[in-house]
Amino acid sequence: MRKSMSKRLIATVVLITIIAGNSTVAVYANEVKKDESVYVTLKSDGTENEKIVSDWIHSSDSNATVTDKSSLEEIKNVKGEEKPVQDGENITWTLKDNDLYYQGKSTKQLPISVSIKYYLDGAEISKEDIAGKSGKVKISLKFTNNNYEEKQIGDKMRKIYTPLSVAGGMALPTDTFKNIKINEGKVISEGNTNVASFAVLPGMKETLDIDGVSSKLNVNLTDTIEVEADATNFSLGPIMMAASTMMPELNTVDAADDIDKLNDSLKMLKDSSDKLLDGTNKLKSGTDSAAGKLADAKKILRNPRVQEKLSLVTKDNNVLRANRLIEDAFVAQGMDTSAVKQLLGLISSGNFEKADALLADVRDLSQYKSTLDSSVTAINALTGDKKVQKLMGDVTVAKKTYDGIDNSTKQKLKGLSGVMTKENLQKGQQLVRGAKNAETQLDLLMKKGNTLKGQVDQLTVQIVNATGSSSVEEAMTKIDIQLAAINQFYSDKGQAQLQSMLKDVTNYSEGFLVMKAYIANDIKQTIQEKKVDFNTAFTVAQKKAIAIIHGVYGDSGTKLVQMVQALKSTQFTSDGILKDAQDIKTNGTYMTTMISTVNGMKPLIQVVAQAKPILTEAKKILEGDEVKGLTQFYGAVSNIQNKAFIDSLANAYLSLNENDINSIVSLKNSVATLSADVEANKENIASIEKMAAGLKGKDMEITAKVNKLEKDMAQAKPLLNSVEALVKKTDKNSIDKASSMAKTLLSMQNDLKNSDDILRITQDALSKGNVSQARSLVNSLPKLEDGVKQLCDGITQLNDGMKQFSDEGINKINDKGTTAITDVKNVLKVKDEMVKMSKKYDNFTGKDDSMISTVKFVIKTEEIKAPLSKESKVKTTIKKKTGFIEWIKNLFK
Repeated sequence: MRKSMSKRLIATVVLITIIAGNSTVAVYANEVKKDESVYVTLKSDGTENEKIVSDWIHSSDSNATVTDKSSLEEIKNVKGEEKPVQDGENITWTLKDNDLYYQGKSTKQLPISVSIKYYLDGAEISKEDIAGKSGKVKISLKFTNNNYEEKQIGDKMRKIYTPLSVAGGMALPTDTFKNIKINEGKVISEGNTNVASFAVLPGMKETLDIDGVSSKLNVNLTDTIEVEADATNFSLGPIMMAASTMMPELNTVDAADDIDKLNDSLKMLKDSSDKLLDGTNKLKSGTDSAAGKLADAKKILRNPRVQEKLSLVTKDNNVLRANRLIEDAFVAQGMDTSAVKQLLGLISSGNFEKADALLADVRDLSQYKSTLDSSVTAINALTGDKKVQKLMGDVTVAKKTYDGIDNSTKQKLKGLSGVMTKENLQKGQQLVRGAKNAETQLDLLMKKGNTLKGQVDQLTVQIVNATGSSSVEEAMTKIDIQLAAINQFYSDKGQAQLQSMLKDVTNYSEGFLVMKAYIANDIKQTIQEKKVDFNTAFTVAQKKAIAIIHGVYGDSGTKLVQMVQALKSTQFTSDGILKDAQDIKTNGTYMTTMISTVNGMKPLIQVVAQAKPILTEAKKILEGDEVKGLTQFYGAVSNIQNKAFIDSLANAYLSLNENDINSIVSLKNSVATLSADVEANKENIASIEKMAAGLKGKDMEITAKVNKLEKDMAQAKPLLNSVEALVKKTDKNSIDKASSMAKTLLSMQNDLKNSDDILRITQDALSKGNVSQARSLVNSLPKLEDGVKQLCDGITQLNDGMKQFSDEGINKINDKGTTAITDVKNVLKVKDEMVKMSKKYDNFTGKDDSMISTVKFVIKTEEIKAPLSKESKVKTTIKKKTGFIEWIKNLFK
C-alpha cells in the first residue's frame, strides 16, 4: 500500500510536520530546544490504537548536562548511548554531542480526537462491512478539540479551546473512486490517484460563538469533513493527518483601533445630536426671552421720562442744541492752558509769604550797596597780582589734565600703583633673569615641535590616501567603521558565528557528498536494471532527484534544483567524488586556519584602536589655536628688532639697584597723594576758576552785574511797591479759593481731552443720517414685535422636530451600534486568549521551564482492505513488515 500512496499526500504531511517542528528555528547561546513529535495510529473508525512519542533535544553547547521533564513511560535513547537519570517526571541527560533522540509511550489523552463513519447509498455502515462494496459512499470525519479553558468574556464565562489546526488527506485511486466531492477542501488529481486534502480548526466555532465569523476570518470553521464518491470494490488506504497549535491568520479581525474609532464616532454623533438638541432648546428659550423683553421694552417706551430722553433724537431743536454743546466742548478742549498752569503753581499762601520776605530783602540790599562796592574793588586788586594769576593757571591745567583721564584708566593706574611695591619690582627682576636663561631651551623646543608636526602631517596624509578619503575626518570615520566591523569577529557572538559557519560548511559539504552518493547509487541501479549507458543513467538519476526535491520542498527547493542541474556526469566518477571529498577537507582546513589567523590579529587591532585617538588628539593639539599662538609669539620675540628692544628693556630693568627702586616707589606714592588731593578739591578749584574768569579784563563781570542790579532795583521800585501792597491786602482764604477754582477748570479741560472719542462718537451719533435712522428704529418696534413672534413659532417647531430626530433616530443608532461594537470587541478578546493558549500548549508530555519547545501530532488510520486473492494477500503480508514508525522515519530520510 505504501507505494500506491500519493507522493503529493506524503509531501503535504511531511511539509506540515516540518513546519510545525520548526516554528522556532533560532537557537541562541546557552539555550536548549525540545521538539516533540507524537505519532498516533488510529483504527478505521478513529478510536486510538497506538501512541508513541519521540523527543529531540538540541543544545547549543556540546557535552552539556540538560534538565528535562516528561510523563513518558519506557523511555529509551534511540540514537545514542546516553542514559537518563530519572526522579519521577524529572530527567537529567548528559549529552555527548549537541543532539539527543529518545522515545517513550504515553497514556495521556490526546488534545484532539476524530470519529470516522462510513455510509453506503445513504445508510451508515460499519468499517468491516463496507470493504469490497460498490455504490454511493460517504466518509465522515468528525474532529473534537479536547483541550479548553473557561474565560470571562464580556459579561459571561465561555469555553476557549486551544487553537489546533489539523491538515490531512486521503489517497483515492481512480480505479476505485469516481466523481469525488469534499465539503471543505480540495481534490487534486495525480496520475492514477486523486488526493482529497483538507484542513480544519476544531473547537474554533464554539470558541468564537458568533454568527458569520467564517466570512470575517476568511476560513471555514466546520469540524466535520465529508468525502463523497462512487466506489467500486471499496478499499481505503491510511488517512494521513498532522496537527499543531500554530495559529491561523487572524489579522483580518485584528481591527481594535478601527472599532474604537467607530465607537468614538457613535459617541460623537450622540454627543453632537444632544448638543444640537440642547442648542435648539436654548434657541427657543432665547427667542421666547427676546419676545418677552421686547414687550417689556415697548412698555418702557411709553414711560414719560423715557419719552423725554428719546426727544434728544425725535425733536429737531434738541438735536441742534446738543450739537452746539459738543462744538463748545471741542473748543474748550483745544485751549492752551500752559500759562495758567504755571501761574497756578505760584498761587499759594506760602508763596505770598515768600514774596513778602523777598521784598524785605530787596529793601535791606539797597541799604548795604556801599559795602558791596568796596568788596568788588578789593577783589579786582587781588586779581591783578601776576603770581596769583600763575597759581590759578597752574591749578586750572592740573585739574583739566586730571579730568581728561577716563575712569577705567584711573582704575588701571590705581591697580598698577598698588602692584609697584619694592618686593614686586625685585621679584620682577628675578623673573626677567629666568626668562633670559630659558630662551635657549625655548629655541630647541620650537625646533623639535616643528619636526613633530611635520611627521604627524605626513602620517595623516598617508592615512587619508590609504583609506581613499578626501579628508582626515572622513578617514577617521572609515577607520572607526572598519574597527567596529573587525571587533564584531572577536565578540562572543562573532566567535559563535564563525564556529557556526565552520560547522555549517562541514555539514553542508557532508550533505552534498551524501546527495551525490544517493545520485551515484541511483545511477548504478539504473545501469543495472535498465541496461543503459552511464550518461543516460546520470540524466535519469538527475531528473529523479529534481522530482523528489519538487515533491518535498515545492517552490522552496529552487536552489537545490539549480545545484542538482549544475552537476556534470564527470563528477560521479571515483576520481570526481574523491576530489570533492579532498576539496571539502581542504576548505575546512583553510577556514579553520583563517579563523585562527583572524583571532591572532586581535592584539594588533586593539593597538590600532588605542593609537587612533592619540594620533587624532596630537594632530588637534598641533593644529590648535594654543600652538599657533605660541608659534606666532615665538616668531615675534625672535624678530631681530623686537629681540633687541626686549633685550635693552630687560637690561635697563635689571640695572636698577635698591636705591633706584626706593626712589621709584617714593615717586609713585607722591603721584598717588597728588591725585587724591586734586580729586578732593575739585569743587574748590571750580569755584576759583569761576571767580577768576569773572574778574579778568576790563569788562569785569561781577562789577558789571553789581551795577546792573542797582539800576534794575531803581527801575522796579514802583512795581515792587504795587506787589507789596497786593500781598498785604490778600488773605489766605481768597488765595486758596482762586487756586481751587483754577484747578477745577484745568481738570474739566483734561476730562474733555481724555474723552475725545466720546465727543466724536456723540457728535457722529447726532448727525442728520443717524438721527433719521434712530427715529425709524423707534417707529419700527411694532413690526419687530410681530417678526419675533413668528420666529418663536418657527423655532418651537424646529425644537420639536429635533427632539423627535434625537429620540427616534440618533439614540436608536447609538444603542444598536454600541451593542454591535461590544460583540466585536468580545471576538477580539477571544482571539487574544487563543493566541495565549496557542503559545502555552508547546508540549504534550512535559518540558523543563528553561527549554524552548514545540509539539506536533502525526496521525495515521488503519487501512480498509477489499477482499484479496491469495496471491495479493502474500504480497500484502510482505509489505506490512515495516511498521508505521519506520515508515515515518523513511519519510524524513
